[in-house]
Amino acid sequence: MASATTVPLPTELLGISVEVIDSQGAARRAQLFYVSPSQINYLIPATTALGQATVRVTTGAGTTIIGTIQIDPVAPSLYSANARGNGVAAAFYLHVAAGGERMESLLFDPATAAAVLVNLGPEGDQVFLVLFGTGIRGFQIGVTATVGGETVPVLAASPHNEFAGLDQINIGPLPRTLIGRGELTIVLTVDGRTANTVTVLIQ
Repeated sequence: MASATTVPLPTELLGISVEVIDSQGAARRAQLFYVSPSQINYLIPATTALGQATVRVTTGAGTTIIGTIQIDPVAPSLYSANARGNGVAAAFYLHVAAGGERMESLLFDPATAAAVLVNLGPEGDQVFLVLFGTGIRGFQIGVTATVGGETVPVLAASPHNEFAGLDQINIGPLPRTLIGRGELTIVLTVDGRTANTVTVLIQ
């Protein structure tokens, strides 16, 4: 197995390459994040046309594997701490005190992936969530979010300024009616399509 260690990402790792042939017949090499005997993580080329695309994987031994994928304007998904797409969000929160002091912290323990309690603080404090995902940046209509069934403003939803393919979604402030409710589900909807649900633990 191998992971990319350079920027821009390589188009070949361990002799493996991925080519995406879009619905218009244009073929482009995909940049690779990671390859192993059972998994390949790659970035869909930004100019890939919408519709059904063919994916051709070529190994170092010359073997070719072909499959198809659907390219849509959005296909929202959120990252989770356990890397399985559920449970606590792979995200952090920003606590802004009434006096202006700011503090950032992860929503999870990086050693165990267990949720960390988020304290909304006294009246006048504000807490925002910074979520990470993919398949979001191409939205046309809008992005909405709820936490524990309550609507939370979406302040930004855009490509991350450092990591390829990563989208960042800033939401908040969290309503104070969430205090004491414990584990709550975060639901993100992009152009009417709902992402996988992740959670946050509110004290």
